[in-house]
Amino acid sequence: MNASEETLKSVFRESYHALTYFAFRILDSRSEAEDIVQDAFIKYWNQRDEVSDDLQAIKSYLYASVKNSCFNVLRHRSVLEKYLQKTSGTGIPHEKDALEILLEAETMALVFKAIDKLPPVCGKITRMSYLQGKKNDEIAAELGISVNSVKTHKQRAAQLLRKKLSPEILNIILLFL
Repeated sequence: MNASEETLKSVFRESYHALTYFAFRILDSRSEAEDIVQDAFIKYWNQRDEVSDDLQAIKSYLYASVKNSCFNVLRHRSVLEKYLQKTSGTGIPHEKDALEILLEAETMALVFKAIDKLPPVCGKITRMSYLQGKKNDEIAAELGISVNSVKTHKQRAAQLLRKKLSPEILNIILLFL
């Protein structure tokens, strides 16, 4: 694997979830968000010689690409639906909204990283509960464990996340989950 491929792999691991969340918050469609992020990575790969090798420059390129693609989708929706011309306060987010969504996406990326560092069962139960919205009894049935075990793993995960994440990030998480 050459340096460009290794860089792409690293950026993908570090940024995919945050970029997808960023796009999802703009579009409110998981499948469109995933498609746009995949397209952004392909676009980056095809134009990698024109983008600095600096990881921050690559991330900036990807965020700009995702944001522009999302806005294009929203513009296309507005043309198809025609109702945006008649309503105020809805439609394409302003730059301020995009910045807020970007910060939210980066915060969620920190949360995903922290969850990935949890012990395997705690991480799996945390993802199932908070990210997939499953109830304790659903998780217990799916994993073949007791509901009390699910509750214990969730409590342990919460304790470990409190140690790994700053209080500010924990407060932001409570707003989003």
